[in-house]
Amino acid sequence: MGIKLKRDPFYKSEQLYRVFTAASFYVILAVLISAAIIVPLFGSSTAYWVMLLYSVFFFAFAAVCLVCAIMGFTAFAVSKNENLLVQGILHLIDCVLTLTNIKLFSVIFLYGIRKDNLAEKITGSDTDAFVSSAVRQWIYLIIAFLISCILAILSTVKLSKERKYRQE
Repeated sequence: MGIKLKRDPFYKSEQLYRVFTAASFYVILAVLISAAIIVPLFGSSTAYWVMLLYSVFFFAFAAVCLVCAIMGFTAFAVSKNENLLVQGILHLIDCVLTLTNIKLFSVIFLYGIRKDNLAEKITGSDTDAFVSSAVRQWIYLIIAFLISCILAILSTVKLSKERKYRQE
């Protein structure tokens, strides 16, 4: 007879966190796909709704990062699993990296709702210089996307292992 290892309980708060983090992967995909499709359309006649849509996707991603961080810390408080604490901290870092782009996406949003004068007050007279100066923020956003993708994959793996364990 084999020895059974005792598994840590899988709390409901951890399950909710894992499901939400795994689902956040689709928000990431929406932002990345919209960037690939929408950014080339910025100069077109439909640029206003394109900019609005892209900025809304960005703000949704920032909100999802914050919610995942809160859910990770809540799940840690219940289960005392240090992995959840580390993941919550990573989500918080993810949120900070994402919010470094808040000025750029606020300008895009303002152009999207046709508040060009207000957007130009933020960017100054040289919009091209403003966009090219945001290279560091774009890199931070890519790092945030990668962190979120890794955490979503880890959550998916944990959920599938837990489902397999419960079926046995």
